[in-house]
Amino acid sequence: MVTDVFPETAKEGIAMLETAYQISGILMTLTLIIGLVQVYYLKRDLRITNERAAAEKSVEFLNWFASYLMPKFQSYKSRIAELEADNAELGALLRKKRAIPEGFEKDSFDDEEMLVAFIQGEAGGEDLINQLEFFAAAMVSGLANADIVYRPVGLLYCMMVEELMLILCLNRQDDRRHLYPNTVELYRKWSHRLARDRLREEQRTISEKMKQYEDGRLKTIGL
Repeated sequence: MVTDVFPETAKEGIAMLETAYQISGILMTLTLIIGLVQVYYLKRDLRITNERAAAEKSVEFLNWFASYLMPKFQSYKSRIAELEADNAELGALLRKKRAIPEGFEKDSFDDEEMLVAFIQGEAGGEDLINQLEFFAAAMVSGLANADIVYRPVGLLYCMMVEELMLILCLNRQDDRRHLYPNTVELYRKWSHRLARDRLREEQRTISEKMKQYEDGRLKTIGL
């Protein structure tokens, strides 16, 4: 019989070991749960910290855009305006609207386009493109919160890139198409977002106008 093989003290020892094993299992489970909770709060705090840091960076870049980039762009536009005023034919070339090629990749340039790109570059366009890449890198990388920055400067950014389209395309020719990736990516995202915003505004306007008119349908009585 079991009682003959194991004395009472041995039974108590086994029972204590089993209890200790069960307790250790419970403690291990509790430790794991506590660890997971700590990781959750650590991640949450880190996310909040990162979001706060990104928001602060957004304010910094908005200030940089307004106090540094905009004056440089205005200076560039002033030089272009002087050239347009001095030469009507050249002014017509500089004001000519051109389609934005997909991905700012253009295989060939005619003489007019080369001339416009050269003049824009000499007027400060080359430096502006480099500054726009610096700005776009902060947005695309997540260093700053692009959603915060988009509202006040999204349209201005896209206008600048479109203005300097020929310089950008020329610098991205052939084996240099990897250059200015952030400028291109941010333009793609923000120009699409602007288009969607315009469509939403048009829908809202149409919806408001439709409310001014009756439905016009008549009820049928039937037999």
